[in-house]
Formats: sequence, C-alpha cells, structure tokens
Amino acid sequence: MEGWAAELVSGRSDAAWDAFVDRYRRLIFAAIRHYAQDYDDVMDVFARVCEALREDDLRRLRTCVAQPDHRARFSTWLVTVVRHVTVDWFRHRDGRRRLSVVAGGLPPLRRRIFEHVFLDQRSHIETYELIHAERAVGRKACAPRLTVRPAGAD
Repeated sequence: MEGWAAELVSGRSDAAWDAFVDRYRRLIFAAIRHYAQDYDDVMDVFARVCEALREDDLRRLRTCVAQPDHRARFSTWLVTVVRHVTVDWFRHRDGRRRLSVVAGGLPPLRRRIFEHVFLDQRSHIETYELIHAERAVGRKACAPRLTVRPAGAD
C-alpha cells in the first residue's frame, strides 16, 4: 500500500492528501494537458480536480482504496477520473457543441458555414476565407495527375 493510502486508511486525511498530491501531481497535470493547452485553463482544471478529489473527506480516494479487487492500476483509475472532471469542466464553461436538427440536415457546404459562424463564433468573412482555403486544398489534392505520353501516341 502506498504511503498516501496508508495515511488515508489510518484517518489522517490532510497528511494523506499532501502525500497523494506530491506523488501524483505530474500525472494529473499530464492528463489535463491532454485536453487543455492554455495555462489558465490547465490551472483552473487542476483546481477543480483537487476540489473533486477532496470532496466529502476524500470520498473518491477512500472508495478506490477500500475496494478489494482492482480492475485497473490506480494510475489508470486516476487518469480516468481526471479526464471525466476535465470534460465536465469544459462542458460547464463552454456548453456542449451540438448541431441543431435543422443544421444536421443541411447540405455539406451550408453545414460548414453554420459550424464556422455559430459553433466556432467566426465572422462571415473569416468563414468565407476558411471554406475557400479548404476547397483550394481539396482541389489540389483531387487534381488529376499529368501523364507524359510519348510523342505521336494518340
């Protein structure tokens, strides 16, 4: 049993928390950075993860430690918890990105315009430029290749 878990089982929650954070801080930050790159977002999510793990006198950690059979390593469980808290934090801040039923039925070009303007909050000019660039790249990728034929072969 790890030191932080032994402290938790013995009823020393504060000592257990300090040892836990010392041991798993880097793993928690790595899991958060998988979803957030902005420094402020990472720090806000880290604070939320710490709040979530400390809730109800470390209830989540106590529950995990108390399980007789572990289906995964503790680090795997922790990354999963951090991932769920991170996604919940972003959903709370930004809401869920969903296309409306009407937008889902639009032709592809109009759907892209809808996504850029209403979901990505881009201006109409920026949307035009993005779609124009996407199409230009698509034409180059789909352009037929030139073949060289010997002279006189028709």
